[in-house]
Amino acid sequence: MRHRRSSSVIPAAALGAALLAIAGCGSGREAAPAPAEKPAPESPVYTYTIRGIVTELPKPDGHEIWILHEAVPDFRGADGSVVGMDAMKMPFDLDEGVSLDGIEVGDKVRFTLEIRGMRGRITAIERLPGDTVLEVPQE
Repeated sequence: MRHRRSSSVIPAAALGAALLAIAGCGSGREAAPAPAEKPAPESPVYTYTIRGIVTELPKPDGHEIWILHEAVPDFRGADGSVVGMDAMKMPFDLDEGVSLDGIEVGDKVRFTLEIRGMRGRITAIERLPGDTVLEVPQE
């Protein structure tokens, strides 16, 4: 007695072999590489030159200076829109390498503030002449 193979098994096996053969045969072109992941967009950098009066120097091993500064009318908010900033006394972080040599409490200064995202740092600071007129609120 002969065993009959099921007619459905042969076509399925043939189909599988054909698919493997097709997959192995290329058109001479390599498959397109997967799209590279896009890097996360960097936050815009906003740079401001601001003037003010130093009210407190950093503590030992600290990086925060307090300055009573003039208004910054072109200051941008987190969404990039111009929101302005009133004159006020506030702390600022100093970027690494920024020297405060020769700067004391009460000195009038001009500094560069760089804002990236929600973080701001003073990247440069210089002492102004004592007779510089500033528009700051009285303490």
